[in-house]
Amino acid sequence: MIRNLEHKANDEKYFKSIRYFSHSLKGDKRREFIELVAEYNIYLAAQCIMSAEKDEDLEKRLIGKAEYFAQNFLQPENSAKGFLALAEFESLKTIVNLFSNIKHPNNAHLQVISKIFENRQPDIFCSFLSIFTKTDKTILIQFAINTYNGELPINNQIKDQLNLIFKHLLDKKLFGLLDTFIEKFKLHSDFSYILGDNTENIIRQISNEGFNGLKLGFKLAKSNELLSVFTVDFFIKKAAERSSKKSFLFAITTANKYNVKKLKQIDFAIERALESHGKSGKNKIKAIGKHALLEYSSENPQLSNKVLSYYDSFWSDGTDAQALQRTKEYERKDEERLIYSLKNLDVYLDFLFEKNKRIPIERQIYEILNNFDTNLIELSHKLRRFELQGTVKHILDYGCYVKPSSFRTEKLLFLHKNQITEKTEVNHPNEFFKKGALISFRIIGINRQNHRLNISCLDSFKPENHLSPPSESRSD
Repeated sequence: MIRNLEHKANDEKYFKSIRYFSHSLKGDKRREFIELVAEYNIYLAAQCIMSAEKDEDLEKRLIGKAEYFAQNFLQPENSAKGFLALAEFESLKTIVNLFSNIKHPNNAHLQVISKIFENRQPDIFCSFLSIFTKTDKTILIQFAINTYNGELPINNQIKDQLNLIFKHLLDKKLFGLLDTFIEKFKLHSDFSYILGDNTENIIRQISNEGFNGLKLGFKLAKSNELLSVFTVDFFIKKAAERSSKKSFLFAITTANKYNVKKLKQIDFAIERALESHGKSGKNKIKAIGKHALLEYSSENPQLSNKVLSYYDSFWSDGTDAQALQRTKEYERKDEERLIYSLKNLDVYLDFLFEKNKRIPIERQIYEILNNFDTNLIELSHKLRRFELQGTVKHILDYGCYVKPSSFRTEKLLFLHKNQITEKTEVNHPNEFFKKGALISFRIIGINRQNHRLNISCLDSFKPENHLSPPSESRSD
C-alpha cells in the first residue's frame, strides 16, 4: 500500500502514481485500494476504476458515494470532486437532477462550480456547461462562463458541445449571455464553424429580437467582415427605432464612432427624448451625455440648438438639475470635454458665447486651435460676427478696460481709443464713456502669443448710460 495516502490523494503530483499503482493491483486488493482512495478523493477513485477492467459493483458503490459528496454544497471541495466523479462515470442525469433541485443558486453553489473548473480543463468546462443547459437554471450557465478562466481550443469534441450550447442560448433568446460567452473566449470568427450555419441568416434573425440580439448581430457582422452586407446604418436605424435606453445609447455612440450623421431615426429619437417630460426621456439624455449628443448633431444646427436649449433650460431649474443629479463641477468638466467632440466650429462658437461662461476665452481659443482645423486669421474672422456686450471698468488716457458680460476672460479686455468709434477721432475715452457704461463691441483680432482679444466698439449700440462725445469734437 501507499504510505500517507490521505495526503497524497489530495496532492496532484501523486495522482498519476496512484492511478498506476491501482492499475497494477488485481481483484480484492484493487477494490479495497480504490475504496480507500475514495474516502479521501472520490474523483481520483473514479479515475482509477475507469482506467481498468469494469467492476459494476464497485462502480455502483462509488457512484452512490460521489452523489453523497456532490449534493453537500456547503463543503465545496468534496462537492466539486463528487460532481467530477459523476461526470467521469457519465452519470449525467444525476448531475442534472442535483443542479435542477437547487431552488435559489447562491454563493455556495458558485464556489462548487469554481472548484469544478479549478484545473481549467476545457473538456470539463464544456461538459458541465452542456449539463447546465439541461436544467432550468440559466444562472448556472452564467456562473460557469464567468468562473472558467482557461483556454477554449476548438477541437471536434468541444465544437460539438459548443454547437449544442450555442443553439440552446439562441433558442432561449439569451443573446446577452451568448454575447458574453463569445466575447470572453473570442469566438466571433468561429461562430459559423461551430454552428455549421450561415452567419448572415443568424444575424438577420437575432437583429430583430431585442437590443441584445441586435448588439450581438452587429458584433458578428463586424468580426466576420459582413458590414458590407448589412452596413452600419442597418444596425443604427434598428436601434434608434426602439424605445429602450440601451438602444438609444448604442445608436448614438455607434453613429459617432462611424461618423454617421443625419439619420432621421436618430434625429427623431433625440428630439423625442429632449421633449419628454418623463423620467425615461431624462434618463436617456443623462446616460448619453451632452458631448455625445452635440457630436452627433454637429452637422445639424437645428438639432444642435435643441440640445443646447435643453441643457440651458434645466441648468436654470434647480428641480431638474437635482433630478438629473448633476453638480456644477461635473458640468464644468463636461463642457471642457465638449470641445473635443464637436466637429463644427460655428456650432461650437455659438455655444461658447451663449452657454459656456465658465472657461476663460483665452483657454477656449487655445483648445479650438488644437482641436479644430482652423487658424488665428480664420478664427478671428468667424468671431467678428458676434455682437458682444461689456461694462467699462477703468478709463485711461489711451483707452479703457472692459469686462465682457457674455463670456469669461483671464484679464479685462482693452479697448483702444482708436477703436471707440469709426466716425471721429477721440482725444480721451471719457469724452465717449463713463465708468460703468454698458457698451457693445465685437472681436477684431487675437494676439498670437497670449490669445488676448482685440476689440472694437459698435456705434449702433447706445445704452442709457452711454455718453455721446461733445458736438465740437466731431467732424465730418
